[in-house]
Amino acid sequence: MGHYPLFLLHQAQQPNIVRSENNTSTNLLLLTRREMQEMKSMNTAVALVATIAFAGSATAATNSYGTFVGDNVTYTDVKESSTKPLPLFGAPTIAGDALDFNPINFDASAPSIDLTDSQLQFMLSANDAGVGLTTLTIEEEGDYTVIGGPGATAYASVATPVHIAILGVNGVDVSGPVLVDELVFATGNEFVLPAAGGVLSGVFAGTITIDFLDMLVGSPFEGGQVTKALVSFDNTLVAFSDSTSSAFIKKKDSDGVVIITETDVPEPASAALLALGLLGLARRS
Repeated sequence: MGHYPLFLLHQAQQPNIVRSENNTSTNLLLLTRREMQEMKSMNTAVALVATIAFAGSATAATNSYGTFVGDNVTYTDVKESSTKPLPLFGAPTIAGDALDFNPINFDASAPSIDLTDSQLQFMLSANDAGVGLTTLTIEEEGDYTVIGGPGATAYASVATPVHIAILGVNGVDVSGPVLVDELVFATGNEFVLPAAGGVLSGVFAGTITIDFLDMLVGSPFEGGQVTKALVSFDNTLVAFSDSTSSAFIKKKDSDGVVIITETDVPEPASAALLALGLLGLARRS
């Protein structure tokens, strides 16, 4: 099924869904219950979701954007994959150790149902010996609008699961710990038209910070420096509405997705003291 999330089919087939506490799993069953009164059949709803999911089952296209060298880290083989026309994230720019994406037509819109999903992946590594990766922060922003009359159905959502695999510790390639998590949206990530109808619009903003040192706790590599990691995450936008309403959600065109890496680069004063110490040792020798 390509990159289309399994939860679309899974939830449509389950009569009772318990949402996760952070509310980031799109619950298609709940958003379509009023619509099901018109459909008169759960099988029709399942067929609708299956049609959308399998429509994206074609081989995903991939855009490769190359390698980006920052002050202290390198983002290698940055690429995105989607069954929708690319680019969506678009080619990034780098400033310091931050990678900045300006998404291009990364949106989903309805009537009916639309799902836009793209996976971003890259290898992250420290540039110099003695420098380790400490944290990775991913931020994203966008806006949404759902509109309709009383009793209409309109819905929009965003979800961003993240997968991190540590592949280098202290400069040595390893098969290290793996973390699966997702962005937290302080603004909420599901936007549903009220029963009274009207216009609901606003912005969404999500963020996550990964602590690489915490990932090593309890592993054979605890206490080491993370020097390489494989990072991938899926951005999924969903818009759904009946024939009398509409829904739209889109990532910001400017600074829509920003990735910031922090490292434990020695302070200049510490580096100078270390150099003096080494010089003194050389003289005594």
